[in-house]
Amino acid sequence: MPLKVNNAYKSLELKTANIAKVQSPLLKGLFNSQKAPEGVNITFSMSVGQSKTKQLPREFVDEVIEEVKTEFDSLSFASVSAGKTAETKKKTLKIVETDPINLLQGKIGDKKRFNLGESNSNHLVAAVVQTEMADLFSKKRAQLIKNVATNIVMPDTVE
Repeated sequence: MPLKVNNAYKSLELKTANIAKVQSPLLKGLFNSQKAPEGVNITFSMSVGQSKTKQLPREFVDEVIEEVKTEFDSLSFASVSAGKTAETKKKTLKIVETDPINLLQGKIGDKKRFNLGESNSNHLVAAVVQTEMADLFSKKRAQLIKNVATNIVMPDTVE
């Protein structure tokens, strides 16, 4: 399930379903779970922020992804954000075409901000959100499908 070599990781997020079920020493270390009581959900998140040039250590993220494959029952969420790199005029690498990838369900997601205005009584209208997200997806659909087909090495089987 690791991403192919031409990708750069920008963020990694994991959430436990129940910390007591996590067996991987690597993941336990990330969640710092030695003293966590049973039944507790813990979230781990790391990111390079808004930087277009920084990236998370590839070996580390690939190792975490491998652990997610064996720990999917103990996690409620696992996601990486990855993008292709391109060389800039200054001969540095810049991350482009970043996509969030849900490692547990194989879904690709997107985000859109909605302005509710100044009033606390304003709320989102479900039909408006659904239409906006459908439009967003339709504009990116071909590129998302291409990214999945070319950038993800799928596991043999998931039982």
